[in-house]
Amino acid sequence: PYVRGRVRSRKPEDIVNEVKTLAATGVKEVVLTGINLGFYKDEDKTLIDVIEMADSIEGIERIRLGSVDPEIITEEFVARLKHVKKMCPHFHLSMQSGCDNVLKAMNRHYTTKEYFEKCEMLRSIYENPAMWAISSKSAILFSLFSAVNLSISFIVISHNISIVSLQLTKSS
Repeated sequence: PYVRGRVRSRKPEDIVNEVKTLAATGVKEVVLTGINLGFYKDEDKTLIDVIEMADSIEGIERIRLGSVDPEIITEEFVARLKHVKKMCPHFHLSMQSGCDNVLKAMNRHYTTKEYFEKCEMLRSIYENPAMWAISSKSAILFSLFSAVNLSISFIVISHNISIVSLQLTKSS
């Protein structure tokens, strides 16, 4: 983390313009991603604000998030997220260990109980959300979610090195 430097976030209007441009080319799904995505902040705008902005863009049908830390899942975040109609109920929640002692030694600011509570918050607004975590030793699949023929564009909204926008597929 020290090599990356401090977290820097893109301007929300730049992100919205990029999503609009992608939608105009036929992209149907965007994945909002970045290093420390949950720390996105530009003046008074946070990650949930950007998600809501993307939700209002015509042509975009699905929104996903890259990996997020469990701390971002709060009652306020979930209360606003449940109104985002284009949000795919697919969440990669960072989980460094299933052991509280290891989490504490790693300076993580959550326990396994709190992690589970965050999963329950998401389950309270989505019937069968896909929630998964990859720790250093294992992958944990909480429920299954699949999608085919997706038009996906990854948009980095919080970055430390460079801005990357990579269009993977384009729908016909």
